[in-house]
Amino acid sequence: MMKRSILVVALLAASVLCANAQLEIKSSGKVIAGPGRASDDLNNVLTMSLFGPNGDSRAGSKLAFGDFGKKESNGWNVFVGEWDDYDSDVLWLHGKYGIRMTSWDASSLLGEWDMFEGNSGFTVYDGFRADRIAVSSDDSHKRSVRNISQALSRVLQLRGKRYTYDKIDNSIGEGGSFSRKKTFSVEEMNGKDSVSVQNMEQEMMVRATGSTARYGFMASDLSAIFPELVEVDTAGNQYINYIEMIPILVSAIHDLYALIPKGATLDIMENDSVAVDIQEEDESKGSKAGVSMVMATAEAAKLYQNTPNPFSKETEIEYYVPTDAKSAILYVFNLTGEMLQSLPIRSLGHGIVTISGSTLQAGMYVYSLVVDGQMVDTKRMILTK
Repeated sequence: MMKRSILVVALLAASVLCANAQLEIKSSGKVIAGPGRASDDLNNVLTMSLFGPNGDSRAGSKLAFGDFGKKESNGWNVFVGEWDDYDSDVLWLHGKYGIRMTSWDASSLLGEWDMFEGNSGFTVYDGFRADRIAVSSDDSHKRSVRNISQALSRVLQLRGKRYTYDKIDNSIGEGGSFSRKKTFSVEEMNGKDSVSVQNMEQEMMVRATGSTARYGFMASDLSAIFPELVEVDTAGNQYINYIEMIPILVSAIHDLYALIPKGATLDIMENDSVAVDIQEEDESKGSKAGVSMVMATAEAAKLYQNTPNPFSKETEIEYYVPTDAKSAILYVFNLTGEMLQSLPIRSLGHGIVTISGSTLQAGMYVYSLVVDGQMVDTKRMILTK
């Protein structure tokens, strides 16, 4: 009898505490925090409801994590809630020093906005897809507007590259980027979980290989010509603003057309040459006579710096040889002037010669491009073992 009395008193006390704290636990297991209403969640789909103190809609609820504090004292640290103090029906995610999204064992970042580290903007560490992207560009916000100068000459110093890319290390804390904390073995999981873990590990490793070909600029090349388009995060990783490269390319096209005589039409041909058709006035006949000419996109042969440099296994040397050239040879010399390799170039226009590190000893070398018996350029490369 005594035990029953104690149990009844305990239940009554718990009921009073729940009522005062406005915390209600339904027989179904659903938890209601705050001054709830019977008309909310009519379909009974929620596991827990948080109600705020504002208005008939019980707006302004917030779920805080850890210490909170007053907003006036630079508090309001981390919480999830409803935007503002009215019935906005807008989700509010707040982190005083930023927001991080992680996956797997919480050691891999998917994306972050880290105000404390001083990184600019939101960083996504994996592929990003969108139906369309619009960049803030209201004219009323622009100051010191002027045309882009020397766009063509600067763009011609750039060369697009094809490459594979190793995924940026976005690991945080213990566990590494693509390893799972082994709190228990795969054999201790049920069949479904063990298979899902194995599949996830395989997929993450495939994403880490960077095997898909990409096209772009070398950040080191671009930073020397358009430094405003290259950003560096706190870890030293470089990022290129390709969107703002578009108006530069448009300006370069305008510069190119300005070099073409008035009345001319321009046609880009399949062999990377430009056909220009000029209509000139024939004063004797009082009519226009057509004059056609073809100009190469690059008038002179060019030799570019090898990449990578230094290299250990192999390196690529890019070149341009005019299509009307009779002969072209790439020579490799040691520093004493001894010729080690003679590589005839049979593919004219833009091309690449690959040199294997296994054919040379470690050290510094000089390579030269000779077209129709004339030295075009000479550059140095370094082989490491």
